[in-house]
Amino acid sequence: MPTVPAREAALAAIAARLAAALPDVPVERGRRSVVAEQECPRLVLRMGGHREDPADAFGAIRLDCEAAIEGYVAAPDGADDPDAALEAALNELHARCAAALLGVAIAYAEDDDLMVAGVSLEPDAPALDAASAAVGGFTWAIRFDLRVPAVGGPYVATAP
Repeated sequence: MPTVPAREAALAAIAARLAAALPDVPVERGRRSVVAEQECPRLVLRMGGHREDPADAFGAIRLDCEAAIEGYVAAPDGADDPDAALEAALNELHARCAAALLGVAIAYAEDDDLMVAGVSLEPDAPALDAASAAVGGFTWAIRFDLRVPAVGGPYVATAP
């Protein structure tokens, strides 16, 4: 049976959950190129850092992990107020992401689940195509906990 590092398994599970809950929105991991208007809507999941809590349990470490979900939308065609329509589309996409992830146990390894918490929402996104005023984006910071062996930390392999 193939194995992957715990952090990678968790991020893959979050991406899969988003893709299943939002089948009409492509979900990418770690995209670095700009998102153009014709590629919208789109979600990009990026890994973030983590903090360790070694006092949690003997032989295990609790990791407080972070990730970012970037959402990209284009203003609907023919909108009377394109700016308001773009903002409404951003709010709808964020709400769909929140409904997909918050309060749901997401399996990332055999006998292991994670729970996602929203941390902050910023009305911009790093890979936004600045050439198009008809595209908007957000960055939603999320947090989740992993329990990993004290030796190996988040990079220890786990069975998916």
